[in-house]
Amino acid sequence: MLSVLNLLNIPVFIALLLTPLLPRPEARLSLSLILEVAASIILANACFHLSTTIPNIPQGSPEAVETFILSGLLLALVFISLGNRLGEQLHEGKSRLPAWIESLFCLALGIMAILFLGNLHSPLPVIEGRDALLLNHLDPLYLFQLLLLTSALYLPYRIEQFWRSLSAANRQGFRFAVAGLLLASGSLIWFASYSMTFLRLLPHHLLL
Repeated sequence: MLSVLNLLNIPVFIALLLTPLLPRPEARLSLSLILEVAASIILANACFHLSTTIPNIPQGSPEAVETFILSGLLLALVFISLGNRLGEQLHEGKSRLPAWIESLFCLALGIMAILFLGNLHSPLPVIEGRDALLLNHLDPLYLFQLLLLTSALYLPYRIEQFWRSLSAANRQGFRFAVAGLLLASGSLIWFASYSMTFLRLLPHHLLL
């Protein structure tokens, strides 16, 4: 199951790198929305698997946690990319950031995450009463939550700007997409902020 999720992350990540390079802004926005759905489904499956695995994870570097971090990191990058695509709609489809810089940033961050997790020898979280994962400041899971929170805050900011720029007629076509994105962002903001505040990851929170 985990190997399948990791394999599914690869084409989504490749498409994420290619998105800023597409010539038409409408195509970039459409592909970003598709990637958001795909990355959300992959992360949801990783969360479900981790929630059922937490009581049985021995102290160490469990693969379920690593898959959860990589899938969440991918969704965070998709959120940032989607926010940039929405920002382009405010400037006649033109991005203030060169496309190659955005792609290079995503590539570098993805490679750094893979290398960091691959060379991790110290334990990730430890079990607390066999029902939660503890977080420590500056460990991979905590830093992942910080990036997830940042991207989940950035996307609603761009959505609000995009929504206000639409005419009343155009808003009708985007209302369900905007509502879904705000709901997804709000859920991740609550999840990440709770985990960072109380330094623990609860299984039933992953099911949300």
